[in-house]
Amino acid sequence: MILYIRRSEQHSDDLVTKCYIVLSGYILLIYPALHPWYVSVLIPFLCVIPSRAWLYLSLVLPLSYLKYLTPDGAMPAWVSLAQFIPLYVLLALEFARTQPLNERRSQWYLGTQTPSSTTL
Repeated sequence: MILYIRRSEQHSDDLVTKCYIVLSGYILLIYPALHPWYVSVLIPFLCVIPSRAWLYLSLVLPLSYLKYLTPDGAMPAWVSLAQFIPLYVLLALEFARTQPLNERRSQWYLGTQTPSSTTL
């Protein structure tokens, strides 16, 4: 992730987006030890970069406390499925939706399009 961010020097002024990407990736990589308060670091970024995926996860992640109600202390399978399948689907949809926008933005920054030609 850091190499990806360092390579994308085109828009170096977008520090908030880069921090959001690094934190999002970190949270996805620490899945086995994901506690609800770990997502709280992303909440301020959701004010600037709205994401239905991370908002959804921040709302359903407290379901993971249900593992403390089971006799063996294991997470019920339905809880993990309810938390992470919608997260990955929403992240994929958000990524697919932002790619054309990023391409139009980069073309506009490079001067190959005018701002009026980027609107749909």
